[in-house]
Amino acid sequence: MAKALSKANIALIFFLAVLFLSVYAQIAFKASIQSNYYPQYGIRAENLTAKPEKYFTLSNPDQYVLRAINGEDVIVRQTDTEILNLERHYGTSNVEYNGSYYTIGIVFVDAFPPPNLSHILAGFVISIIGIVVIAIFQITKNFKPTAHANLGI
Repeated sequence: MAKALSKANIALIFFLAVLFLSVYAQIAFKASIQSNYYPQYGIRAENLTAKPEKYFTLSNPDQYVLRAINGEDVIVRQTDTEILNLERHYGTSNVEYNGSYYTIGIVFVDAFPPPNLSHILAGFVISIIGIVVIAIFQITKNFKPTAHANLGI
């Protein structure tokens, strides 16, 4: 004859299941991040009124840098533009293009964290708290005071 599970054991099984599912979801997310996530740059160009001391000439900028020079704020994948590599190579963000001078600002645009990551982490935290509470409840329930405690010593 099978023994029925207590409410505490059922709750413990539930919290363990949620914990394992949270860990699995986190691992699955990490495995898929390489295929879903592409680092990006935000590119913006500002016209300079005076010739800077240090600059490099852009003879043939890519379409994204050209759009930024024309006044657009551009978001582009890192692999689609070389402007950051050029800036690092020349040690400046000042450029000359068609007789005008610009400073090219680049920021990294990060798509992290994904919307479901907070749910995964919440499930993990709630599971750990639930397991700890159930363990404390079971320990105090099964705790038998010693003879000294009954005598008031």
